[in-house]
Amino acid sequence: MATTKTKVEPAITLEALLREAIDDSLGEVPGVSMTVISPQQALHWVGAAGFADRPKKDSLRTNQPFRIASVTKTFVAAAILRLHETGKLNIDR
Repeated sequence: MATTKTKVEPAITLEALLREAIDDSLGEVPGVSMTVISPQQALHWVGAAGFADRPKKDSLRTNQPFRIASVTKTFVAAAILRLHETGKLNIDR
């Protein structure tokens, strides 16, 4: 018996991931926001789930600002190492 796989739209999967992140946090995470940009897949998706202000029941918007503190250091380091791996940046000099 053959099975047929149906292609699920990326937006549906990404929305489900956001809702799952909120549900799995057991109330610890009030809201999450995510942007996915993949030129190879012709995908530019932005989504948000949960609350910007839980007591006021204000929904989180996709353009909601976040206080990210020092989190960007990790992303910058990873980007630098990836550029080095691809030969676009030399960190040995």
